[in-house]
Amino acid sequence: MKTYLRFAFLLFLLSLVAYLFYLNPFSEKFWSPHSLYELKLSFSDYSQAEIEEWKYAETQAINDSLFVNLPTQIKVVGEAKNFTAWAYRMTLQEGQKLALDISKSSEKELFIDVLFEESAGDFRHFESIKENATDLFISESGNYLLRLQPPINQSISGNISLLLKPAYDVFPVEGKGNKAIQSFWGADRDGGRRKHEGIDIFAAKGTPLLAVCDGEIDRVKEGGLGGKTVWLYDKELDQSMYYAHLDEQLVSEGQYVSAGDPIGTVGNTGNARTTPPHLHFGIYLDKAIDPLPFVKKQTASAKSPKYANEVGKRGMISSKPARMYFAPNSKSKAKSVLVKGTIVDIIGASGSFLHVKTADRGSYFVKKGDLKVG
Repeated sequence: MKTYLRFAFLLFLLSLVAYLFYLNPFSEKFWSPHSLYELKLSFSDYSQAEIEEWKYAETQAINDSLFVNLPTQIKVVGEAKNFTAWAYRMTLQEGQKLALDISKSSEKELFIDVLFEESAGDFRHFESIKENATDLFISESGNYLLRLQPPINQSISGNISLLLKPAYDVFPVEGKGNKAIQSFWGADRDGGRRKHEGIDIFAAKGTPLLAVCDGEIDRVKEGGLGGKTVWLYDKELDQSMYYAHLDEQLVSEGQYVSAGDPIGTVGNTGNARTTPPHLHFGIYLDKAIDPLPFVKKQTASAKSPKYANEVGKRGMISSKPARMYFAPNSKSKAKSVLVKGTIVDIIGASGSFLHVKTADRGSYFVKKGDLKVG
């Protein structure tokens, strides 16, 4: 019996080793590049002091993270000796895409991660950015954080462009855009007895309605509040689009369509018969969700930082006192006040503001006019 047990235990160990070898637990399948690098530091030739300094830089960047409003462009410069890390907060909505375009001065590595704030100050990893250009689908509304950090003893210079896009490139009503949306999610209906579970897009009767994505026509119905309706299922996001008040239905159940294909025309059937023609557009996951971020076009462009050439330099507070801000906007809440003569490193720029770091690792946005650079 003992021999059998020893054999069974040995077989178990061999199976476990083979399983782990197959999975490769030290691969990016289980770890973000940043976490994997941190794990490997324990086996590196770097001193414990260097490792702790690198870890502290990341922790401090998150604790002192700053806010940015999108779209924006950010320039960052970090010297190897300074152990620099950056963290920028932003509020995103389910159904948007965060479009990141990253250019670096060299092929040097830069760990770029998006974190999601589950509760105040508590972040979980959402996605690692490994390409120079990435459209990141936002599956949950809330506060996000963009963290950037190079490896130990590595200088870095880069430009990051952050734009917002809708999840669907195709707008559901041909020839229309944001201005045609005139009734929104949550508006009162029937004297407040129910809430509007979608958006209304107004257009002339007969205007073609377009499939916002590739998918299968789930249902084609007539009757009830929606009148003539079409349901389009998006397998990739596992959700259904609801087109209501149609004048004509141009598809049949079970039919597969491509993004941009006509599936019906604008009308005012159902309970819209006394209103101007429009499309009621809804999205259903487990329940109805706000469809606006999925289709709203972002028209603003990201402007280059006004004082990008100052990034990487050292500056001194020249005004008395100088306000430090949470965001690159003078209307944002002042984070702190620094006294005249305080020396700062300029590690980033956004808009007309400079991102500075003090000797005690404090991180702030400051007006260019409050700094003497050089």
